[in-house]
Parts: sequence; structure tokens; C-alpha cells
Amino acid sequence: MGMNDALRRYVPDFDYVLIDLSVLPDEQIQTFRSRFLQISATLMKYQHRTKLFKRIVAEVVAHQFNSLSEDEQRQTVEAILVYILEYTNYTKQDIISIFTEATQNPVVMSGLEKLKQEGRQEGRREATFKLVKGALKLGMDAKTIADTFEMDIDEVSSIIAAIPQEKAQ
Repeated sequence: MGMNDALRRYVPDFDYVLIDLSVLPDEQIQTFRSRFLQISATLMKYQHRTKLFKRIVAEVVAHQFNSLSEDEQRQTVEAILVYILEYTNYTKQDIISIFTEATQNPVVMSGLEKLKQEGRQEGRREATFKLVKGALKLGMDAKTIADTFEMDIDEVSSIIAAIPQEKAQ
């Protein structure tokens, strides 16, 4: 290559393996050890086949949701969405259609409902935290806050205890 020997040690020597995913059977892709690699390879294989891609995303999501924790389900949906947004030319309507089809599967629907419920609970916790924090700024004590907003005094006390920690972060 004609490179100076002093520089050669700083240049990595990579071997690239190129795989034509279009000829690789789906069953073989599903044997990949990494779930992320399984999903990515499947999406790459079908991304240019619009009608088939929508069905494949639905199948991938449904298949993967069977064996995932709730956190992994969220990560899977996010990864698929990011992939679609970054590497395809699908319109907003196409993306809505893809996820609408994917969510028709009962396994996916129950997983997504759990994620929605978690989101609602997180939103309630945030709102409760802000409510207590605001009431403290108005000079209310824990008992008054609990009585006024019909909250458990222990919950109010734990939120108050967390407020100084929030400022430190």
C-alpha cells in the first residue's frame, strides 16, 4: 500500500464480510445470537420491498414480543421506529400503517398496552411530584398537602424527601 511503516501500526487491519441478505433465509437470520442483529438484518433484507416490509415488521414485532421483557419491548419498538425513520423513505402515513398493522397482533397489543400504562403511571408520578413541590413553595406542610389533595401522608413525605435529591442531580 506504500504506507510509512511508522504509521502502519496505527491503521487497523479490518476484514469485512459482506452478506447478501436478500438470499439469506429468514430462518437463518433468526439464528443470529444477537436479537438486535436479528431485527436489523430482517429489516435491511426487506426495506426496499414496501408491501412486504410492512408485513415483515408486524411479524418481527410479534415474534420478538413473545420473549421480551417490557423494557426490551420498548427498546425493540424504538429501534424499529428509528430504523424506519433513518433508513427508509416511508411517509408519516406509511409508518402509521406499519405500526397499525404490527399492533393488530394480540401479543403486541398487550405489550403496547403495558407500555402505555407505564407511561400513564410515570406521568401521574411526575404530576404528583410537581403538585407536592408547588404546594411546598406555597408554604404548605406535608399533612396539609395530604389532606388538601387527598393523598397518603407517607407518599407526600417520600416525595418531599426526594426533592433535595432532585436539586442535586
